[in-house]
Amino acid sequence: MMRWQKPLFLTEEMKTEIRRVKRSVRLRKPCHACVILLKPEGGDLMEIVPVCTLYQSYYREEYLDVIGVSKTRKEAIALVEEIIMTVFRETGGFDVRSYFRSRNGGQARKCCM
Repeated sequence: MMRWQKPLFLTEEMKTEIRRVKRSVRLRKPCHACVILLKPEGGDLMEIVPVCTLYQSYYREEYLDVIGVSKTRKEAIALVEEIIMTVFRETGGFDVRSYFRSRNGGQARKCCM
């Protein structure tokens, strides 16, 4: 089960393609994009994975919070830096999970997967 968090951090190119990416994920179709995930047991660690990796059974059985989307891995690394800086600027700390939880009222938008 994937949950798309708000705010969803996007690169400039993905701002126009996010609907296509979400649709591809929902329909399990190939898509050239990387997502930044917060895994339930990972604390505040973020994981960058290509969208096609999410279709493997390991990821389908996990509850995943998507916090960012980019076209390439290099852009995803820059996006992780932006996420960390935003969380620090707004909260004074590095607790990424709490930042998104407070923004979503403990809830997240769900996407069927």
